[in-house]
Amino acid sequence: MQQTGSSTYPYSLITVVIIAVVLGALAFAYYPKWQKERTEATISWDVSGYYFYLPAIFIYKDLKQVNFSDQVMQTYYPASSAYQVFDHPSGNKVMKYSAGMAVMYLPAFIVGHLAAGARGDPQDGFSRAYQFAISLESLLIAILGVFLLRLLLIKYFSDKLSSLVLISVCLCTNYLEYASISGAMPHNYLFTIYVAVILMTISYYREPANWKGFLLGILCGLAVLTRPTEIIIALVPVLWGIRLSGWQDRLHFLTGNFRHVFLFLAGAIPVGLIQLIYWKYAAGEWIVYSYEEQGFSWLDPHFIKGLFNTRAGWFVYSPIMILSLIGFFALWKRKKEVFPAVLIVSLLAMYINFAWDEWMYGGSLGQRNLIQIYPLLAFPLGAFYGAMQKRKWTSFGLYLMIALCMYLMFWWVHQAHLGKYFVPGEVRTKYLAHVIGKWKFDRDYYKLLEKSDWYSGVPKAEKIVYENDFEGNLGEGCTTGGIQSDRAICVSREEPFSPALIVGVSSEMCPGWIRTSVMVHTPLKEWEVWKMTQMNVQFLKDGKTVKDQVIRLHRIMDHGETRVVTLDADVRGVDFDAMRIQFWNPGSDKMTVIDDLKVYCHE
Repeated sequence: MQQTGSSTYPYSLITVVIIAVVLGALAFAYYPKWQKERTEATISWDVSGYYFYLPAIFIYKDLKQVNFSDQVMQTYYPASSAYQVFDHPSGNKVMKYSAGMAVMYLPAFIVGHLAAGARGDPQDGFSRAYQFAISLESLLIAILGVFLLRLLLIKYFSDKLSSLVLISVCLCTNYLEYASISGAMPHNYLFTIYVAVILMTISYYREPANWKGFLLGILCGLAVLTRPTEIIIALVPVLWGIRLSGWQDRLHFLTGNFRHVFLFLAGAIPVGLIQLIYWKYAAGEWIVYSYEEQGFSWLDPHFIKGLFNTRAGWFVYSPIMILSLIGFFALWKRKKEVFPAVLIVSLLAMYINFAWDEWMYGGSLGQRNLIQIYPLLAFPLGAFYGAMQKRKWTSFGLYLMIALCMYLMFWWVHQAHLGKYFVPGEVRTKYLAHVIGKWKFDRDYYKLLEKSDWYSGVPKAEKIVYENDFEGNLGEGCTTGGIQSDRAICVSREEPFSPALIVGVSSEMCPGWIRTSVMVHTPLKEWEVWKMTQMNVQFLKDGKTVKDQVIRLHRIMDHGETRVVTLDADVRGVDFDAMRIQFWNPGSDKMTVIDDLKVYCHE
């Protein structure tokens, strides 16, 4: 290990302060989740699942049936369904997520419970005081992680280079989101644990001690208790500092200090037993697979999708990490003593992450489950930066890329909350190409989340080829409630399909673009995507579909809104002799009213 952290000006320390201010501003000024309601609150979605242990044990004394969850769902609505627990064959309910995060939330829970009593808030585990306490603790954990990462980096890189790596990891990747606004998710906590384990490992090999081995065991056990797949963190103390030719020396060291290995296990095993004891108590079994139908495809990991797919691809949302992977070549040349540990643990983490069948991880902001290994990936990133700074032109290109990636990451974070262009798990390539970098929101771009073409500008040489105000007898639909007349088409759960309208238009009549226009009224907005009313336009040739377009109307409609909705189709080069137009409600209890249908060609 090479100490290269001395500097006249502590650039890296100043950088830590700046990062801490940015994280705090995002968490408590820009988008304070602790002030939000329902599914936008701090304790919502997966966080509520990690957290459920605490109110179940300390407030409701109900760890087997979790009967309080129904009341929590009705009062706070932390998720669209009570997926945090599931029915076990034993007749009891079992938590879906393991208990590690609950252990780490415990200090904040205690503070929140006391504060709720002092403020006169409900001491139910979910009122404002608990939300604030969890948010504050999560921010402090993130700041601690950044500070520890700085201590780690300056042991191997110059102060300026360490500062550059800190900026890249913390402000140019999805860590920015999951350390600030979504800081209560486990990735922020695991990030800090990984840094702490690396630092403690370095300290242990410099000066072995019983307490260091025991503390390493506790930290590794806590990581595994949080996410069982984090068992790979135990390889960090085993592999750190080994050169490829030094395996026998490390083996002799560990066998010669077996007492420390025993103390490591003495720290890790009791922490891991927390989960086994819970399963035995709640389900009567020592091991319970709580993810039910979800699992791994070990022989077919989703590497390509996980890296490049626009729905949740790692490099799409954190492109700066491409440089980290490239940097492994520089790391091999410059820091051989950390290369095996960083490479092996990183590759295992990526393999496990991409093997999970739910590779989008709930529509995360780009492979959030890799955030915990960013302290490891900071090493090849630093090695790459060191190589690039040898020449002025490569340095300039590097700084430019860092600036662009930072801009992109702040744009993504904004779109995930107030900007609204980030749609979890649904971002398509065409959609992303049209909205990326745009700050002003235009909901019509949501059409590109479906199977739709995009026409920008004002249509030219318009020619109406079909009109229908639905005043005739359609056999189905609404007899009253027309938007501008007495009749309209209504689709609902009881009447899910509109009549199929066949339009006699051909490619000879319309060789360029075709726009389908309707007046739409939504008395109530449907929020569940799969339930949203669809507008389907098909182009037929001899009765067979040669091109089809679909949009979900509720994506671009609000409560009680009436507006003209258009669907453009690029039919250049498409041979068709008719169009088929139909509206479908897949199961929503919200009615959609459609009137004044028009079809016209334009250039």
